[in-house]
Amino acid sequence: MRKIIVLCLLCVPLWVITIHAASFRKTKGTVMPVVRYYQGTQLVHELAFPLTGEDRITDAYGAEWQLSARIQPVKGQPDAQDYCLTWTLVKGEVKEAAVGVNFLFKEWTAQEFVFVPAIVYDGNRFDVKDIKYPPYWYDKNEWRLDMPTTTTVQPSLGRGGGGKIELNTGNASTPLMAFHSPAKQLGWMVLTGQGSRFGNHGFSIEEDVGRAEALFSITAPAVRE
Repeated sequence: MRKIIVLCLLCVPLWVITIHAASFRKTKGTVMPVVRYYQGTQLVHELAFPLTGEDRITDAYGAEWQLSARIQPVKGQPDAQDYCLTWTLVKGEVKEAAVGVNFLFKEWTAQEFVFVPAIVYDGNRFDVKDIKYPPYWYDKNEWRLDMPTTTTVQPSLGRGGGGKIELNTGNASTPLMAFHSPAKQLGWMVLTGQGSRFGNHGFSIEEDVGRAEALFSITAPAVRE
């Protein structure tokens, strides 16, 4: 029996100061649809698909997939595009898998402001205080007038590189990921739906150890390691 999964996205690259359109290439980004294979919650393999064309691709387990991609400009927003991606399992059987889209950005730096509404601000690269809820600071000896921004334990990219944030769309007030590059005066955001019949979509944001690249991913359904 054929199984079909559809993931619709609004992908918006934009200039921050001017209103001129900036293409996705301006942010040194690439879009890659994928199928991810898991053992439990551990990612063991990822199968990539070209964004154009509808060729069938056979995975390592003999299952045959087909991707259909519809990409349209957004009326009145020359710097935005709608993506509607449909994965069809045309042959075989797949267990413990999710479909998704990877957005890879090169020429990345630690100064990029990473944002997910209501849960991630500046990558949550803040000082951390491991205290129980409600987060009240009981030890007055630690009170400081020059206290830096400090949070309880939250998903964070960290300050040392190689950080990763894993969420699902239920963690955000709006199912959206974004970043702003102060140096380049460029920004980018991607907006998707809440989820599918399999549950909430998953979000992940990961920096490499040297902070030269960042990978934003959306999966259906959400799978967190």
